Amino acid sequence: MLYRTLQVISSIFDTFCNTSPVNGVDPKIYEALEQYFIHLHSYDKDELAYEYALKWFDHDVLSKIKNKTIVQTWSFRPFEQAKKDAGIKLNSGIFIDESMYALSLDHELNFLPGRGATMPWGKGIINHMSAEQNKLWFEKVYAAIKNNESRS
Repeated sequence: MLYRTLQVISSIFDTFCNTSPVNGVDPKIYEALEQYFIHLHSYDKDELAYEYALKWFDHDVLSKIKNKTIVQTWSFRPFEQAKKDAGIKLNSGIFIDESMYALSLDHELNFLPGRGATMPWGKGIINHMSAEQNKLWFEKVYAAIKNNESRS
């Protein structure tokens, strides 16, 4: 939820900055957003705030949950699409430091039997990952949980 909120805020600025006003939207909103982006916006600050929010949620919320199995992983690694490695490590529960996005890019796993085609990211009959990729991800999470239980 927190990650999604940060994504939405970031995409609002990316969407509205340097665009032309849409009918029905007050042009002053676009101007205010553009001025914010020009004079106040800082990617470094955004990245720091994002990392802080993730670590806060990990430490102050998830770490206090008892008698539940927590598995943390990435849909997208922070800043992965920008080809940056944030190096954020989470400590609560089981942390699988891999992203579903990276797995989805494995085009050999995107092959659709009988169709002879691959599914590019976000396209095709399945939302983002093929059935085989979903199965592989499930097996990865299941193995991490079983491994954690055997150590307990």
